[in-house]
Amino acid sequence: MRILIALICLTVALTATAQTNLRFLHEWRFEGHVAPFLVALDKGYYQAEGLNVTIDPGTGSLDSINRVATRAYDMSVADINSLMRYRDNPASAPVKAVMMVYDSPPFAILTLKKNNIRTPKDLEGKVLGAPAADGAWAQFPILAKVNNIDTAKVRVENVGFPVREALLAQGRVDAVTAFGSNALGVVAQGVPESEVVVMMMRRYGLGGPGGRYAMRPIVPPPAATPTTAFAPPPRRGPETILDERPLKVTMYIEAIRLIERARTKSAK
Repeated sequence: MRILIALICLTVALTATAQTNLRFLHEWRFEGHVAPFLVALDKGYYQAEGLNVTIDPGTGSLDSINRVATRAYDMSVADINSLMRYRDNPASAPVKAVMMVYDSPPFAILTLKKNNIRTPKDLEGKVLGAPAADGAWAQFPILAKVNNIDTAKVRVENVGFPVREALLAQGRVDAVTAFGSNALGVVAQGVPESEVVVMMMRRYGLGGPGGRYAMRPIVPPPAATPTTAFAPPPRRGPETILDERPLKVTMYIEAIRLIERARTKSAK
């Protein structure tokens, strides 16, 4: 099963002109995975494509979809599974996926070694923290079915995104649903990196092809629209990061370095 992150846009006619304004909402706060978009903004890659892009942090896929649907933003990043559920309602606005950001799902179960959770099946008898709007949590029923987890034996706690990693570090939950990259948030709570266990769902039956960073068209838009012009800059972002910094320096560090500069440019 492929669980992918899609770039979405409202299916309205957009005419590309010199420096077309485009309001872009990322699905989450500015962290490492946003670096390709921020680098592209910082380096003027969008401007070179004729786009005046503003980038704002988001609060999750559901909110991203709704904001595009209401025309508060022109484009956003969202979990394609959330988009499919949204479009299942005939009354929903015609929001569609136009390109892929991840080749394989970033969804994971995070835990600590001391909790003795080595496979998804080991969640039985444990407390799982999961934000209600979390894309990873939305996939848990499938994960449970594929791995024969008796969900009646898993105590699920509805936790907030801001405290998810802290609750795991404090031992108030045994595991949490998250992105694999959220392991950095657990380490930031003072937990040694060697004690953090990241179980990527793609390794337990919810995987898809991977091995490269790409934005792959799903529904190709008409040529010469802001949608097609938006695609190249984020692809150039990782290349720029690798060219300008040692390979061992993560995209997370690059994103933090650019946040204030990107916000300043977005505000102009």
